[in-house]
Amino acid sequence: MRYSSSGDGGGNICMAYVYSLSIKKSFITYHLMLQYSAILLQFFIAPIVAVSGWVHYKAKVFESLVQIGNVLHPLFARDLQYMKIGIEGCVTEASQTQHDVHSSDDSNCLDYPS
Repeated sequence: MRYSSSGDGGGNICMAYVYSLSIKKSFITYHLMLQYSAILLQFFIAPIVAVSGWVHYKAKVFESLVQIGNVLHPLFARDLQYMKIGIEGCVTEASQTQHDVHSSDDSNCLDYPS
């Protein structure tokens, strides 16, 4: 069998082979691009989403613990509530409501200087 560009059809086989190589090359390029996108998503975008998701998740966990604490014991629930707002700080909450932390019943709040 001859592979030529003459009128016997051999050139068509050769062109089909070159065309199939071109398709394979573009498919490999596309596949690599997808892999690169997946790596980009995994290492750069996912941590940002994970951090915001983790904060939301921790808030939900604390809410659940407070609800469980309400059932088990009111004082336990109060301690958990202060843990939940601990990052913002009991002092911040107290200063917004204009009451003195030291003279209130908030014995579980940390004693921060004003």
